[in-house]
Amino acid sequence: MFRFGITGRSGAGKSTVARLFEPYGVVHVDADKVAHRIYEPGTPCAAELAAHFGEQILNEDGSINRKILGGIVFSDAQKLAELSRITHRYVRLAIEEIEREEQAKGTKALLVDAIALLESGLEGEAVIAVAAPYDLLLHRIMERDGLEEQQARQRLNAQKEESYFLSNADYVVINDSDQEALQKRVHEIARELALCE
Repeated sequence: MFRFGITGRSGAGKSTVARLFEPYGVVHVDADKVAHRIYEPGTPCAAELAAHFGEQILNEDGSINRKILGGIVFSDAQKLAELSRITHRYVRLAIEEIEREEQAKGTKALLVDAIALLESGLEGEAVIAVAAPYDLLLHRIMERDGLEEQQARQRLNAQKEESYFLSNADYVVINDSDQEALQKRVHEIARELALCE
């Protein structure tokens, strides 16, 4: 099975672009959604995070409160690195399990969508970077996550620069809300990756 990855800064629209690959027989795996599952009550990841960052990051049901955890890590580069070190391992194991299941079903290709794609070793055989203007990233994060502008800026400033994603990519997609251009670019990449004629 062909596995490739999609990455970029928060708010770039990785999931939007990833979904456009689905008509080519590609299964989209969102690492953020996988992270939600490993944050559920009673999971080894939730237990390890609570032990490391303190019980205050837990909701009453024992799941991880992402907003509280985000408040801790997005203002401290070392704590963000510690979070990544813990979660990458669990996310990678969960995605490898999904890959085995999809391979058994005869899926043609798997697209892993992750902001930390390169750091977690999930990039596969090709990397697509999604980019968008900073103000658009900010707007999308605020709208999607219900954050104030200051919180959204803090989150973006804690991430790697756009140049990091672009310089490590085999393909670049500019997602500045031009839907027609987006679909055209996705089709070009799908053709180059031999996902279609």
